[in-house]
Amino acid sequence: RTEEPIVLDDVAMVSAVKGIARRFDIRAMAFGGDSVSFTWRDTTARFEAGQRVADSEQYYRLLANNVSDVVLLSRDKVMKWVSPSLTPSLGWAPQDWVGHEITEFTHPDDVVIVGRCRSEVEAGSNKIVRLRFRHQNGSYHWVEVNAAPFTDADGNAGGIMASFRIIDEQIRVEQLLQFQVRHDQLTGLLNRDEIMRRLIATLNHEERQGRRTYLAFIDLDNLKSVNDDYGHAAGDELLRVVAASIQHALRDGDMTARVGGDELLIVLQGVRGPDDAVAVMRAVLEKAAGDHVFRDVVLRPRMSVGLTEVTRGEDVEEAVTRADDAMYRAKTAGGNRVELAHGPHFDAR
Repeated sequence: RTEEPIVLDDVAMVSAVKGIARRFDIRAMAFGGDSVSFTWRDTTARFEAGQRVADSEQYYRLLANNVSDVVLLSRDKVMKWVSPSLTPSLGWAPQDWVGHEITEFTHPDDVVIVGRCRSEVEAGSNKIVRLRFRHQNGSYHWVEVNAAPFTDADGNAGGIMASFRIIDEQIRVEQLLQFQVRHDQLTGLLNRDEIMRRLIATLNHEERQGRRTYLAFIDLDNLKSVNDDYGHAAGDELLRVVAASIQHALRDGDMTARVGGDELLIVLQGVRGPDDAVAVMRAVLEKAAGDHVFRDVVLRPRMSVGLTEVTRGEDVEEAVTRADDAMYRAKTAGGNRVELAHGPHFDAR
Protein backbone atom coordinates (compact mmCIF):
# COMPACT_ATOMS: atom_id res chain seq x y z
CA ARG A 1 0.00 0.00 0.00
CA THR A 2 2.89 2.42 0.72
CA GLU A 3 4.73 1.30 -2.43
CA GLU A 4 7.99 1.40 -0.39
CA PRO A 5 10.32 -1.46 -1.48
CA ILE A 6 10.92 -4.15 1.10
CA VAL A 7 14.57 -5.23 1.67
CA LEU A 8 15.17 -8.22 3.93
CA ASP A 9 18.70 -9.65 4.21
CA ASP A 10 19.74 -12.96 5.71
CA VAL A 11 16.28 -14.11 6.61
CA ALA A 12 16.05 -17.56 8.20
CA MET A 13 13.23 -19.70 6.87
CA VAL A 14 12.37 -23.33 7.54
CA SER A 15 10.93 -25.49 4.80
CA ALA A 16 7.40 -26.53 5.69
CA VAL A 17 7.96 -29.74 3.70
CA LYS A 18 11.48 -30.86 4.71
CA GLY A 19 11.94 -28.86 7.91
CA ILE A 20 15.38 -27.66 6.70
CA ALA A 21 16.53 -24.15 7.66
CA ARG A 22 17.80 -21.94 4.85
CA ARG A 23 18.92 -18.30 4.64
CA PHE A 24 17.59 -15.82 2.05
CA ASP A 25 17.97 -12.24 0.85
CA ILE A 26 14.43 -11.07 -0.09
CA ARG A 27 13.25 -8.11 -2.18
CA ALA A 28 9.60 -7.07 -2.72
CA MET A 29 7.87 -4.07 -4.25
CA ALA A 30 4.37 -3.03 -5.34
CA PHE A 31 3.46 -3.95 -8.89
CA GLY A 32 0.35 -3.20 -10.87
CA GLY A 33 -1.77 -1.68 -8.11
CA ASP A 34 -2.74 -4.73 -6.09
CA SER A 35 0.20 -7.03 -6.99
CA VAL A 36 3.64 -7.56 -5.50
CA SER A 37 6.90 -8.44 -7.28
CA PHE A 38 8.80 -10.82 -5.02
CA THR A 39 12.38 -12.11 -5.55
CA TRP A 40 14.76 -14.00 -3.33
CA ARG A 41 18.29 -15.38 -3.33
CA ASP A 42 19.42 -18.40 -1.33
CA THR A 43 22.37 -17.15 0.81
CA THR A 44 22.76 -20.23 3.01
CA ALA A 45 26.30 -20.95 1.71
CA ARG A 46 27.35 -17.33 2.24
CA PHE A 47 25.97 -17.36 5.77
CA GLU A 48 27.71 -20.62 6.65
CA ALA A 49 31.03 -19.34 5.25
CA GLY A 50 30.70 -16.16 7.27
CA GLN A 51 29.89 -18.18 10.34
CA ARG A 52 33.02 -20.26 9.82
CA VAL A 53 35.09 -17.09 9.53
CA ALA A 54 33.54 -15.70 12.72
CA ASP A 55 34.19 -18.96 14.55
CA SER A 56 37.75 -19.02 13.24
CA GLU A 57 38.34 -15.44 14.40
CA GLN A 58 36.98 -16.35 17.81
CA TYR A 59 39.26 -19.37 18.03
CA TYR A 60 42.28 -17.27 17.04
CA ARG A 61 41.35 -14.67 19.65
CA LEU A 62 41.10 -17.40 22.26
CA LEU A 63 44.47 -18.75 21.16
CA ALA A 64 46.19 -15.36 21.11
CA ASN A 65 44.74 -14.29 24.46
CA ASN A 66 45.35 -17.51 26.36
CA VAL A 67 48.40 -19.30 24.94
CA SER A 68 51.42 -18.96 27.21
CA ASP A 69 53.89 -18.69 24.33
CA VAL A 70 54.36 -15.24 22.82
CA VAL A 71 53.66 -15.14 19.07
CA LEU A 72 54.85 -12.35 16.79
CA LEU A 73 54.98 -11.46 13.11
CA SER A 74 57.98 -9.55 11.81
CA ARG A 75 58.36 -8.01 8.37
CA ASP A 76 61.38 -6.06 7.10
CA LYS A 77 62.94 -6.46 10.57
CA VAL A 78 60.01 -4.62 12.20
CA MET A 79 57.41 -6.34 14.37
CA LYS A 80 53.94 -5.99 12.90
CA TRP A 81 51.92 -7.97 15.44
CA VAL A 82 52.57 -9.43 18.90
CA SER A 83 50.20 -11.61 20.90
CA PRO A 84 48.76 -10.37 24.23
CA SER A 85 50.72 -13.10 26.07
CA LEU A 86 53.71 -10.72 25.85
CA THR A 87 52.38 -8.85 28.89
CA PRO A 88 52.34 -11.72 31.44
CA SER A 89 55.64 -12.99 30.02
CA LEU A 90 57.78 -9.86 29.87
CA GLY A 91 55.61 -7.05 31.20
CA TRP A 92 55.36 -5.14 27.91
CA ALA A 93 52.08 -4.36 26.17
CA PRO A 94 52.00 -5.63 22.56
CA GLN A 95 51.94 -2.04 21.26
CA ASP A 96 55.26 -1.43 23.02
CA TRP A 97 56.90 -3.86 20.59
CA VAL A 98 54.90 -3.28 17.40
CA GLY A 99 56.82 -1.00 15.07
CA HIS A 100 60.18 -1.82 16.67
CA GLU A 101 62.99 -4.22 15.85
CA ILE A 102 63.32 -7.26 18.10
CA THR A 103 66.95 -6.35 18.73
CA GLU A 104 65.78 -3.35 20.77
CA PHE A 105 64.60 -5.83 23.41
CA THR A 106 67.46 -8.33 23.07
CA HIS A 107 70.43 -8.69 25.41
CA PRO A 108 73.42 -6.95 23.75
CA ASP A 109 75.43 -10.17 23.82
CA ASP A 110 72.69 -12.00 21.90
CA VAL A 111 72.04 -9.50 19.10
CA VAL A 112 74.36 -11.43 16.79
CA ILE A 113 72.25 -14.56 17.38
CA VAL A 114 69.14 -12.67 16.26
CA GLY A 115 70.87 -11.49 13.08
CA ARG A 116 72.10 -14.97 12.21
CA CYS A 117 68.69 -16.50 12.92
CA ARG A 118 66.90 -13.90 10.79
CA SER A 119 69.22 -14.52 7.84
CA GLU A 120 68.70 -18.27 7.95
CA VAL A 121 64.90 -17.98 8.26
CA GLU A 122 64.73 -15.49 5.39
CA ALA A 123 66.65 -18.08 3.36
CA GLY A 124 63.86 -20.58 4.05
CA SER A 125 64.99 -22.45 7.18
CA ASN A 126 63.17 -23.02 10.43
CA LYS A 127 65.28 -22.10 13.46
CA ILE A 128 65.17 -22.73 17.20
CA VAL A 129 67.51 -20.52 19.24
CA ARG A 130 68.02 -19.53 22.85
CA LEU A 131 68.70 -15.95 23.86
CA ARG A 132 67.72 -13.30 26.39
CA PHE A 133 64.93 -10.71 26.11
CA ARG A 134 64.52 -7.66 28.30
CA HIS A 135 61.61 -7.48 30.74
CA GLN A 136 59.77 -4.20 31.08
CA ASN A 137 61.40 -3.81 34.52
CA GLY A 138 64.89 -3.95 32.98
CA SER A 139 65.81 -7.52 33.89
CA TYR A 140 66.63 -10.15 31.27
CA HIS A 141 65.01 -13.56 30.84
CA TRP A 142 66.10 -16.59 28.86
CA VAL A 143 63.70 -17.53 26.06
CA GLU A 144 63.53 -20.25 23.45
CA VAL A 145 62.53 -18.85 20.06
CA ASN A 146 61.00 -20.93 17.28
CA ALA A 147 61.08 -18.95 14.03
CA ALA A 148 59.93 -19.84 10.52
CA PRO A 149 59.15 -18.08 7.21
CA PHE A 150 55.60 -16.72 7.06
CA THR A 151 53.58 -17.07 3.86
CA ASP A 152 50.11 -15.72 3.14
CA ALA A 153 47.17 -17.67 1.75
CA ASP A 154 48.49 -17.24 -1.79
CA GLY A 155 51.91 -18.60 -0.86
CA ASN A 156 53.66 -15.22 -0.98
CA ALA A 157 56.47 -14.51 1.50
CA GLY A 158 55.17 -12.27 4.24
CA GLY A 159 57.96 -12.02 6.79
CA ILE A 160 58.89 -14.14 9.80
CA MET A 161 56.49 -15.79 12.22
CA ALA A 162 58.06 -16.60 15.59
CA SER A 163 57.00 -17.81 18.98
CA PHE A 164 58.94 -17.83 22.21
CA ARG A 165 58.56 -18.91 25.82
CA ILE A 166 60.41 -18.13 29.03
CA ILE A 167 62.88 -20.89 29.97
CA ASP A 168 64.65 -19.34 33.00
CA GLU A 169 64.03 -22.39 35.18
CA GLN A 170 65.17 -24.81 32.48
CA ILE A 171 68.39 -22.83 32.00
CA ARG A 172 68.95 -22.73 35.76
CA VAL A 173 68.61 -26.51 36.05
CA GLU A 174 70.88 -27.10 33.04
CA GLN A 175 73.53 -24.76 34.44
CA LEU A 176 73.31 -26.49 37.81
CA LEU A 177 73.79 -29.88 36.17
CA GLN A 178 76.74 -28.57 34.15
CA PHE A 179 78.27 -27.14 37.33
CA GLN A 180 77.86 -30.47 39.12
CA VAL A 181 79.50 -32.33 36.24
CA ARG A 182 82.52 -30.00 36.26
CA HIS A 183 82.90 -29.23 39.96
CA ASP A 184 83.50 -30.93 43.28
CA GLN A 185 80.25 -30.79 45.23
CA LEU A 186 81.84 -30.36 48.66
CA THR A 187 84.20 -27.47 47.92
CA GLY A 188 82.78 -25.98 44.71
CA LEU A 189 86.23 -26.28 43.13
CA LEU A 190 86.75 -27.75 39.68
CA ASN A 191 87.02 -31.53 39.46
CA ARG A 192 89.98 -33.37 37.95
CA ASP A 193 88.57 -33.85 34.44
CA GLU A 194 87.62 -30.19 34.12
CA ILE A 195 90.91 -28.73 35.28
CA MET A 196 92.86 -31.06 32.98
CA ARG A 197 90.71 -29.97 30.05
CA ARG A 198 91.27 -26.31 30.90
CA LEU A 199 94.98 -26.87 31.48
CA ILE A 200 95.47 -28.12 27.92
CA ALA A 201 93.63 -25.08 26.58
CA THR A 202 95.74 -22.82 28.80
CA LEU A 203 99.01 -24.28 27.50
CA ASN A 204 98.03 -23.52 23.91
CA HIS A 205 97.23 -19.93 24.83
CA GLU A 206 100.12 -19.21 27.20
CA GLU A 207 102.82 -20.21 24.71
CA ARG A 208 101.48 -17.72 22.21
CA GLN A 209 101.63 -15.03 24.88
CA GLY A 210 105.22 -15.88 25.85
CA ARG A 211 104.25 -16.69 29.44
CA ARG A 212 104.72 -19.87 31.46
CA THR A 213 102.31 -22.20 33.26
CA TYR A 214 102.95 -23.92 36.58
CA LEU A 215 101.19 -26.78 38.34
CA ALA A 216 100.92 -26.96 42.11
CA PHE A 217 99.96 -30.28 43.70
CA ILE A 218 98.67 -29.80 47.26
CA ASP A 219 98.07 -32.30 50.03
CA LEU A 220 96.31 -31.34 53.28
CA ASP A 221 98.75 -32.61 55.89
CA ASN A 222 96.26 -32.84 58.73
CA LEU A 223 92.95 -33.81 57.10
CA LYS A 224 93.19 -37.45 58.24
CA SER A 225 93.91 -36.47 61.84
CA VAL A 226 91.01 -33.99 61.86
CA ASN A 227 88.68 -36.69 60.54
CA ASP A 228 89.93 -39.17 63.16
CA ASP A 229 89.84 -36.75 66.10
CA TYR A 230 86.73 -34.66 65.38
CA GLY A 231 84.71 -36.51 62.73
CA HIS A 232 84.15 -36.12 59.03
CA ALA A 233 82.01 -33.00 59.43
CA ALA A 234 85.06 -31.19 60.78
CA GLY A 235 87.19 -32.65 57.97
CA ASP A 236 84.68 -31.42 55.39
CA GLU A 237 84.76 -27.98 56.97
CA LEU A 238 88.57 -27.98 56.79
CA LEU A 239 88.37 -28.72 53.07
CA ARG A 240 85.85 -25.92 52.52
CA VAL A 241 87.98 -23.46 54.50
CA VAL A 242 91.09 -24.33 52.51
CA ALA A 243 89.21 -24.11 49.20
CA ALA A 244 87.85 -20.66 50.05
CA SER A 245 91.26 -19.45 51.24
CA ILE A 246 92.95 -20.60 48.05
CA GLN A 247 90.33 -18.93 45.87
CA HIS A 248 90.90 -15.63 47.68
CA ALA A 249 94.68 -15.90 47.49
CA LEU A 250 95.02 -16.77 43.81
CA ARG A 251 95.17 -14.27 40.98
CA ASP A 252 92.50 -13.80 38.34
CA GLY A 253 92.76 -16.59 35.78
CA ASP A 254 94.36 -19.16 38.09
CA MET A 255 92.40 -22.40 38.58
CA THR A 256 91.93 -24.83 41.46
CA ALA A 257 90.50 -28.36 41.54
CA ARG A 258 89.96 -31.05 44.12
CA VAL A 259 91.49 -34.17 42.57
CA GLY A 260 91.34 -36.54 45.56
CA GLY A 261 90.13 -36.83 49.13
CA ASP A 262 92.77 -34.45 50.54
CA GLU A 263 94.50 -33.46 47.28
CA LEU A 264 94.15 -30.25 45.31
CA LEU A 265 95.63 -29.14 41.99
CA ILE A 266 96.30 -25.52 41.07
CA VAL A 267 97.09 -24.12 37.62
CA LEU A 268 99.03 -20.85 37.70
CA GLN A 269 98.73 -19.01 34.38
CA GLY A 270 100.93 -16.30 32.90
CA VAL A 271 103.82 -16.80 35.33
CA ARG A 272 107.19 -15.19 34.54
CA GLY A 273 109.24 -17.89 36.25
CA PRO A 274 109.72 -20.19 39.26
CA ASP A 275 110.23 -17.36 41.74
CA ASP A 276 106.84 -15.90 40.90
CA ALA A 277 105.20 -19.33 41.09
CA VAL A 278 106.73 -20.01 44.52
CA ALA A 279 105.67 -16.56 45.75
CA VAL A 280 102.08 -17.19 44.71
CA MET A 281 101.96 -20.56 46.48
CA ARG A 282 103.53 -19.16 49.64
CA ALA A 283 100.81 -16.51 49.65
CA VAL A 284 98.28 -19.35 49.39
CA LEU A 285 99.79 -21.08 52.42
CA GLU A 286 99.74 -17.85 54.41
CA LYS A 287 96.13 -17.14 53.45
CA ALA A 288 95.02 -20.61 54.56
CA ALA A 289 97.04 -20.52 57.80
CA GLY A 290 95.47 -19.47 61.06
CA ASP A 291 92.71 -20.66 63.32
CA HIS A 292 89.28 -21.47 61.95
CA VAL A 293 86.62 -22.25 64.54
CA PHE A 294 84.13 -24.99 63.66
CA ARG A 295 81.62 -25.66 66.42
CA ASP A 296 83.90 -26.23 69.44
CA VAL A 297 86.90 -27.22 67.32
CA VAL A 298 89.77 -25.00 66.17
CA LEU A 299 90.97 -26.03 62.71
CA ARG A 300 94.52 -25.16 61.63
CA PRO A 301 95.11 -26.11 57.98
CA ARG A 302 98.55 -27.38 56.98
CA MET A 303 99.46 -28.07 53.37
CA SER A 304 102.39 -29.54 51.49
CA VAL A 305 102.88 -28.14 47.98
CA GLY A 306 104.78 -29.55 45.01
CA LEU A 307 105.37 -27.15 42.14
CA THR A 308 106.46 -27.72 38.53
CA GLU A 309 106.37 -25.95 35.19
CA VAL A 310 104.33 -27.56 32.42
CA THR A 311 104.77 -26.71 28.75
CA ARG A 312 102.82 -27.13 25.59
CA GLY A 313 103.26 -30.53 23.96
CA GLU A 314 104.26 -32.49 27.04
CA ASP A 315 102.06 -35.11 28.67
CA VAL A 316 100.17 -33.20 31.36
CA GLU A 317 99.79 -36.39 33.39
CA GLU A 318 103.58 -36.58 33.61
CA ALA A 319 103.63 -32.99 34.84
CA VAL A 320 101.05 -33.84 37.51
CA THR A 321 103.19 -36.81 38.61
CA ARG A 322 106.23 -34.54 38.79
CA ALA A 323 104.35 -32.06 41.00
CA ASP A 324 103.03 -34.95 43.11
CA ASP A 325 106.59 -36.18 43.72
CA ALA A 326 107.66 -32.69 44.79
CA MET A 327 104.70 -32.55 47.16
CA TYR A 328 105.86 -35.74 48.88
CA ARG A 329 109.29 -34.21 49.36
CA ALA A 330 107.64 -31.20 50.99
CA LYS A 331 105.64 -33.49 53.26
CA THR A 332 108.74 -35.55 54.16
CA ALA A 333 110.55 -32.33 55.04
CA GLY A 334 107.92 -31.47 57.64
CA GLY A 335 105.02 -30.23 55.55
CA ASN A 336 103.37 -26.84 55.22
CA ARG A 337 105.95 -25.75 52.64
CA VAL A 338 106.53 -25.45 48.87
CA GLU A 339 108.95 -27.67 46.92
CA LEU A 340 109.98 -27.21 43.28
CA ALA A 341 110.01 -30.39 41.19
CA HIS A 342 113.13 -32.15 39.92
CA GLY A 343 113.12 -32.69 36.19
CA PRO A 344 113.33 -30.65 32.98
CA HIS A 345 112.03 -27.51 34.69
CA PHE A 346 113.83 -27.86 38.04
CA ASP A 347 115.25 -24.70 39.57
CA ALA A 348 117.89 -25.47 42.25
CA ARG A 349 116.87 -22.47 44.29
